Amino acid sequence: MTDLDNAAVLARYFPTLPAFREGQTDAIDRVVSGRNTVCLMPTGAGKSLVYQVAGIRRGGTTLVISPLVALMSQQSDRLSQQAGITAMSLSDYSGPKFYQVLRSFDFARAPSFLFTSPERAANDGFLEFLLHEHREHIKLVVIDEAHCISQWGHTFRPPYKAIPRFLDLVFGPMVWPPVLCLTATLNPRDLGEIQADFRIADADVLRSPTGLRTNLTLTCEHHHENETAKRERLCALLREHDGNKILVYVHRKKGDYGTSGLTRYLAEQGIACDYFDSDRTDDDKRRVLDGFEQGAIKVVLATSAFGMGIDIRDIRVVIHYLLPESIEQYYQEVGRAGRDELSARGYLLFTRTNVRIRRQLIETSVPTRTEMETFFTAKLAPRAGESLRTLDPYQGLAEDAGEPSTWYLLQGAGIATVIAKGVAKIDCFTVPARAQSPEPFARYQAAAGATGLVRGVARRLGEPVSEIVSNLWRMFASGALNLVSSPMPAHFFTCPATLSAEALDALEADVRQKLRARLDGFEALVALVEKGGDPTPGVRSHLGLGASILL
Repeated sequence: MTDLDNAAVLARYFPTLPAFREGQTDAIDRVVSGRNTVCLMPTGAGKSLVYQVAGIRRGGTTLVISPLVALMSQQSDRLSQQAGITAMSLSDYSGPKFYQVLRSFDFARAPSFLFTSPERAANDGFLEFLLHEHREHIKLVVIDEAHCISQWGHTFRPPYKAIPRFLDLVFGPMVWPPVLCLTATLNPRDLGEIQADFRIADADVLRSPTGLRTNLTLTCEHHHENETAKRERLCALLREHDGNKILVYVHRKKGDYGTSGLTRYLAEQGIACDYFDSDRTDDDKRRVLDGFEQGAIKVVLATSAFGMGIDIRDIRVVIHYLLPESIEQYYQEVGRAGRDELSARGYLLFTRTNVRIRRQLIETSVPTRTEMETFFTAKLAPRAGESLRTLDPYQGLAEDAGEPSTWYLLQGAGIATVIAKGVAKIDCFTVPARAQSPEPFARYQAAAGATGLVRGVARRLGEPVSEIVSNLWRMFASGALNLVSSPMPAHFFTCPATLSAEALDALEADVRQKLRARLDGFEALVALVEKGGDPTPGVRSHLGLGASILL
């Protein structure tokens, strides 16, 4: 732990900031004292500064788990370029380069920050191995945009729900470093889920004491007859606010009314814009984000991922073209307007068709009983004579069939047990030039056979696959082995030969309970929107915000 207090850290590393905002130092001090903490602060109130100062004061490495590549890159760059702090975003790298830069990261350097996604945390064996090896140097774990744990973790981004299991594997079940969960808002159900997942006491849930956003004017327009009328209204709003930065939440990628389709339509109407969704390349996402931040791009059409944690303070207008999933999601997204405290607008364009579309999107986002049973039979059930199975966590799961959600559900239920995360074949490794083949790699090569499968090595040598995987990672981490090609990721797991009806019943009941909670949240938003006008009182009441709206 450093000897610097909060004020000294601010002066040394963030000299352009005049002072802390209300609530920041309370959260920092709580985390520095070693307590797992939830910090709820309005967008633009400085949540990033909380974990940055806390991480610096804790010393060692701060591990930040965050949902967006662009967000991690932006925050990593700002720490290294503006504050002169060692920071690395793992999502900036892929293939052999990823493993090489991760191998070179100095966990003992203090302070330092390592950013990764929930997918990397849940699936990458080398990351898990290195974090475990250097666990004494990791002094803080940050879960940024923590509302995604409950709002995304059950369906869209299921690795979010695997983070506690990941922390257990890295640090041990009862010896985590302090965990800081950051977000702008959580409803009581989601807050309770996060507290249970991350062992956070009620006393360690901190809420910003202020946050009245009098600069936001919010309007729900529920008089649009159809999609054509709504699209025409979108054009009118964009022209009315021409020259301002405008963020349009489309929430769909495909079709005429998805991100790319609407972008083409607006271009035909002479309105310059661009779009951001998960189908775009990382380079395109960074280009759009940078262009929007710098003002070269004035209008961005986006899915729900865009904007989280990204400090673009001069967005003047947020337009919801499609109804969000919940009041919490609306609150998060519309709050990205006017973070510079100047006047800003939020519009929600509503048609009755929106309700049907969004409800259908929610209902089809969870795996059915048949899909879960089919996935187990096709990809998990051991074949005759097998006791160990492998699965590629990146390429082996079909998104459109709900397989990622099912895979994590089966792990959470104890039906599938992952015993090692490594590589499928050893032929991606090579011995450095003029070096002797290290033991036990020479033995593994001799036992690999024509296929080079790690599973075959374990079977032929009669050694645990977890030991072989650890040895491979250790030899690579030490420089005794290098990579000649991208490793083929593999989760080695065991599971029963059949999925019983009782197990399926339990899985189906769990899925339906989560689905019901999401639909109830959606219906609360529909009831609010159908009133029309200014939605502020309804949002305030639903979120229990008293006399102010924390946006």
